[in-house]
Amino acid sequence: MLKRTSIVAIVFLLIFTFGCKPDPIVEDVNVTIEDEFKILLWESLEENDRSFKFNVETIKSESCENTLIDIAPSVVGNNISFTIHDIPEPDCPAPIFIADANMEIGSLTISSYEMIISLKNVIQNEGTLKVESDYYELKMKELNGIVVPEKRLYKVPSNTIWGYIASDNSNADSVADGFLDELFTVTEDQDYVDGYYGYFSVVNNDLTILKQNISQGSVRTFGFSYDGDTVDLMNILSDFRGQHTNVDFKIFTSKGEEL
Repeated sequence: MLKRTSIVAIVFLLIFTFGCKPDPIVEDVNVTIEDEFKILLWESLEENDRSFKFNVETIKSESCENTLIDIAPSVVGNNISFTIHDIPEPDCPAPIFIADANMEIGSLTISSYEMIISLKNVIQNEGTLKVESDYYELKMKELNGIVVPEKRLYKVPSNTIWGYIASDNSNADSVADGFLDELFTVTEDQDYVDGYYGYFSVVNNDLTILKQNISQGSVRTFGFSYDGDTVDLMNILSDFRGQHTNVDFKIFTSKGEEL
């Protein structure tokens, strides 16, 4: 009887020893996800309609100019999502280029949209896209694998023009002054909110033109309110381009025109 009691006691001791052993402590593991893609907010300009889109670029250069980014978008009601699947490898020699893709969202009403940006169906970045009368704003809870340099995109005001005069000539300032004087006769001043407009950025009403390859050393930029006929602008451009063949005069309009 004593022997049997001792065996039972040993069994209970073993159960107590292993059953009450604390769970192993698992330390938090910080996983670093390398940024692969840059996402730019963009608005396409047309005379009677505007549409919102995302421009997706690789951060690292790829091996071919024709390299594409495989994107699958989805827009259902107030839910917007897109998945960046992969960058197919084309059979193409150097030099290297930044691969990019445009994801058309369309015309968006003033509202707040649920946003999901996925990478290869593995990583999900959630947030919201807020659309106001004068800007779009992307607010993401996470930014894993992606970079969004400008989270607020101001809408280009209606009835405006912007552009630049670029030159390497020694008399670049006088040529630019003459061109701007002509524009002053048909335009009015335009006050901009400081920020990013896609086509240009503004600080203290001074414009920096974006998405243009300007190689000349002297560059003057401008942005005016204009509701006249495009023909008048074309006539001014024609006169100055004819007189100054080594100077680059460029005008863009809020209707999506490049003159």
